[in-house]
Amino acid sequence: MWDEDLNATAVTERGEPLRIGPAVSRSPQHLLALAASSCLMTTLLTLAAEAGIPVQGYVSSARLRETAGAPPEIALAPCVVVESDVDRRRIERLWPQAIERSPTLRLLGGHLHVEPAVRVVSVA
Repeated sequence: MWDEDLNATAVTERGEPLRIGPAVSRSPQHLLALAASSCLMTTLLTLAAEAGIPVQGYVSSARLRETAGAPPEIALAPCVVVESDVDRRRIERLWPQAIERSPTLRLLGGHLHVEPAVRVVSVA
């Protein structure tokens, strides 16, 4: 339900309230960016697990880019942390698959820009 200040309360599948709007700094377009980022993370981590690649960490930045005269775009900058250069190369080969298989990313099509990174941190 929306109010006159463009704030809303939605209900999740579990019946939990989800506030959207200026009052909570959560706009629908920001939720879409979050959905894209989360979907890519889930897809990549699933592919890595299936390939037997141990992932030590995952962080991501998701931003909405709005430029006058151009369609809006979601920019994702995910970063995976692995233990070795071998795992880094294997993850780098998985990025295109993860982007292609992520349902939310496929829906966004040309309105999406992904800049993935992989970092190696040796665990001693």
